[in-house]
Amino acid sequence: MRRHLQRLWTRAFSRPADDELAAELASHLDMQTDDNIHAGMSPEQARRAAVLKFGSLEAAKENHRDARGFPFFHALHRDIRHAFRSFLRRPVFTTIAVLSLALGIGSTTAVFSIVDCALFRSPAYNNPDQLVSIGVVAPLIAPYDWMFSGPYQEWRRASPETAFETLTSWTRVSDCDLASPTPARLACADVEHNFLSVLGVSVSAGRNFTREEDREGGPAAALISAHLWRTRFGSDSTVVGKRMSIDGITRTIVGVLPDSFELPSAAKADVLVPQRLREGAQRQRIIRVIGRLRPGVTPARAAAQLAGPFQLFTNSAPADFRKAVQMQLRIETLKDQQTKQNRLASWVLLGAVFSVLMIACANVSNLLLTEAAARRKELAMRAALGATRVRLIAQRLTEAFLLAGWGACVGLALAYGLLRAAAALAPEGILRLHEAALDARVLLFTIGISAVTAITVGFTASVEKPRQEELTGGRISGSRTNLFKRCFIAAQVAASIVLLTLAGLLVTSLRNLQAAPMGFAPENVIAASFTLNAQNYTTAEKQIAFTTQIEDRLRQLPGVEAVAIADTLPPGDDPRSVPFVAMVGGGDRSAPGMSGTVMWRYVTSDYFRAMGIRVLQGRPFTIEDARADGQVIIVNETLAARLFPDQAAVGKEAWNSVARSRIVGVAADVRNAGVDKLAQPEFYVVRRHQPGGIYDNQRPPYGWRHATALIRTALPEHTATELARSEFAQLDPALPVDIITVRQHVDKYLQRPRFTGWVLTVFAAMGLLLAAVGLYGVISYTVAERTREIGVRIALGAATSAIVRMTLHDGMKWVAIGAITGLVLSLAVGRIASGLLFGVRGQDPVVYGAALAILTVTGLSACAIPARRAARVDPAVTLRNE
Repeated sequence: MRRHLQRLWTRAFSRPADDELAAELASHLDMQTDDNIHAGMSPEQARRAAVLKFGSLEAAKENHRDARGFPFFHALHRDIRHAFRSFLRRPVFTTIAVLSLALGIGSTTAVFSIVDCALFRSPAYNNPDQLVSIGVVAPLIAPYDWMFSGPYQEWRRASPETAFETLTSWTRVSDCDLASPTPARLACADVEHNFLSVLGVSVSAGRNFTREEDREGGPAAALISAHLWRTRFGSDSTVVGKRMSIDGITRTIVGVLPDSFELPSAAKADVLVPQRLREGAQRQRIIRVIGRLRPGVTPARAAAQLAGPFQLFTNSAPADFRKAVQMQLRIETLKDQQTKQNRLASWVLLGAVFSVLMIACANVSNLLLTEAAARRKELAMRAALGATRVRLIAQRLTEAFLLAGWGACVGLALAYGLLRAAAALAPEGILRLHEAALDARVLLFTIGISAVTAITVGFTASVEKPRQEELTGGRISGSRTNLFKRCFIAAQVAASIVLLTLAGLLVTSLRNLQAAPMGFAPENVIAASFTLNAQNYTTAEKQIAFTTQIEDRLRQLPGVEAVAIADTLPPGDDPRSVPFVAMVGGGDRSAPGMSGTVMWRYVTSDYFRAMGIRVLQGRPFTIEDARADGQVIIVNETLAARLFPDQAAVGKEAWNSVARSRIVGVAADVRNAGVDKLAQPEFYVVRRHQPGGIYDNQRPPYGWRHATALIRTALPEHTATELARSEFAQLDPALPVDIITVRQHVDKYLQRPRFTGWVLTVFAAMGLLLAAVGLYGVISYTVAERTREIGVRIALGAATSAIVRMTLHDGMKWVAIGAITGLVLSLAVGRIASGLLFGVRGQDPVVYGAALAILTVTGLSACAIPARRAARVDPAVTLRNE
């Protein structure tokens, strides 16, 4: 047998022109050997029969002549056939490799689909890169970029021709009511008549607004969304021209918006109505401005050209207002404005899932390296028969591409399931999550990462060149394969540490958010929000009468402990605010401590009892406070300490938004600005039973038409909700009411950090599992490879414990290297992700210690089984086999 192979080897290398034929012969020998093994022959008999069948180069020459026109495809066909046969002989190896790649590719594809919609795709406008948001940054006035309508109209008339092609404006989304046989609460936005044309959006049916409809006294018109058209009007093709009542105003539907339409803030609106900015009136109306830049103009250049008008605008404001508000001009693209809130979380998720993919690649590379070590004799024989290094690498790449292709197919099915689960379980507010799908763009990404994965895995599996010593029975020492396998293990461990620490930080942050004292008791409280119809409740007296009646009716329900009416629902429901300097009745208003803002709310007398807020000093509001002529307020602890440091605040006076008021109580701090925000200075104004200066100063949506009834009850939530809804229906059957428990309202602010934390926890668990499987496989193979050495050591008197320690040391050494590397990387990742954390530092030692402990236990568990197997080696059997 050996002489025959040597003769074939000599003939192949004596004719350099026939190197390819020799490689062809080697391939045919391998395939024939596989067929013989499947026929029941032993490996030795199978190889001998294959050599006898292809004992010369004639068969190879003939095959070569047949494929002379397409040598590449012929070689590829041979490699694919060989890879298929090889994988069929090793189903366990193939299954583990494909599933590992499927986990990595599938999860990466799903997360990329979500992140692609949130970060990389531009809004569905014409030339969206030219569209910018133009506004003033001043959190005191609004949490977004804003502009007063008066200065905007002046800027529009005198806008620098070299900067903008055109300007338009709109008003933020607010609640509106559709009056019909079935009343409904909708989302409405006021827009200028040129709003859609500036964005480059065309209606799918009907027409856009006209200039006349956008003027005071013009025809009442509306554009409806495609969703409202389908759900409310049954996709009626004749909907254009029909009428509907919005907030008591009968409007004509002039068009239907396209399905893909979204506002510049990425919010959805059911109805658009003309904005109707009036010249010389409502100059302080807050609007949002959009501009289309001229080609070649950058946002920075546009900001420089608006610097002069903006300076005139700020100089026109009172000095106290300028100091408190600290206004700045900001011009940014719509894409940047939409993605900035989701950017950090998206990049963190994408980085985490790429870590899982890297762990999967390292796992499969280790499997192929181990498999390559078992095939050393085969590869050495193929090299001896003339197969070049390139041909051998091509064969390994073919195998890797097949594995990656199968992994991608299974991974796409997994990605589809993950996207469906994300759409069902993910919270609201993740930008364009509903648009995430396995479209052509995502499929190209999947093909790309699969190809990169295959190339990475294929080349790493070909690091060791076949040696002729394998054909003579000699032993190979100093193999680079073992080093590569251990380096891959260290890389897997490092990535796992990063995932574990990041997941630990986010879960700890979520736990801190859930445990943080809110300052009120949300349990057993339901909130019923409503907006009174502007047509039916035209006067302040009518609005006050309705809220007074509903409060009295709700208080009479069985099981009700307290009822209150408030203008906003904490936390995070956009309360009003005033400059801190406006609350100080005198003194030096330019002093450093005068900056900042103070939030405030309208509430009725039972508000503190209904919400479970403690009044620490003084007293809560009473019914007499609502009827009296005097102004009284209650301040929270933070504001009391700031207004009157080291003094009792009760009995002192301070200015509310329009009048000097007496402080009658100090309430406990409440996280009214948001679950993840510390308590801010805040005061409460009693909701009085007759119009006054404060009432007259408000405009929709901040007027008394909008309110929230808070009901603390001992009844079950469902029963209390139905009873409350019945009372509203009896008082006004056409009034839409949104009822939610306060606990559900608070939980909405925890949904996003909870979702991010659990997703990263799943990724960390996947990475840890893959790393443990890889470590177990490498140590098991190392034990099998060192069986003779271990047998000799035991024969010479080595104790079982020494063998176990040696095996554990061999595995845990690389675990330690990977852990140290991972901890260093985790420090950097924790610093980057600090913006997602609450109540925990990005370098928290407890989290890092827990991650290290979990990985250590996992590593020891993965090494323990191979170590026990090594300790049970029978030296007599081992030496006899040798």
